[in-house]
Amino acid sequence: MKTVKILVVASVFPPHVGGLEKCAYQISTELARRGNEVVVYTSNFPKSKPNEFKAGILIHRIPVFVKIFGVPAEPFLFHMLKEDIDLIHVHIPPIYGAISSLMLAKIKHVPIVLTFHNDTFGKNAWQHLVELVYKVVLNKVILKNVNIVTVPSQAYYAELKHVGVERNKIRVIKNGITS
Repeated sequence: MKTVKILVVASVFPPHVGGLEKCAYQISTELARRGNEVVVYTSNFPKSKPNEFKAGILIHRIPVFVKIFGVPAEPFLFHMLKEDIDLIHVHIPPIYGAISSLMLAKIKHVPIVLTFHNDTFGKNAWQHLVELVYKVVLNKVILKNVNIVTVPSQAYYAELKHVGVERNKIRVIKNGITS
């Protein structure tokens, strides 16, 4: 069986602690365990080894130059161009890595899978405005141009169908709980 080279893009990744980070790590390690070649691009936040091989995956951590609302907003595209890949798997929010991933998928002519972890909610007028722009870009550009969207619940499935994502593109994959 042919080894598939999968590029995983996540704005944050362990050692950063959180749900998206843990999910991206678990999926990446399982894909590697199943014989795939997995390369992760993430931000170097918090600062750690810029490149490391761990649990069967190669991790590239890109220096953080800009944060928007405390979240690294790195243009991963220039770093990812050198990769010879078969598939891209991007985790959102935020959408910065998704935009780079879409451009890379078009350049490399490879499919893209997007995992939609959760929605964003602004806390003040400025954040509500940013959230509105975010949702327009997410709904009109990103979700329309990926091959598959995975969501953790039926509620997100219904929400994405409501904003016009084709039903056959959405897969519900519930997050596992491990201790």
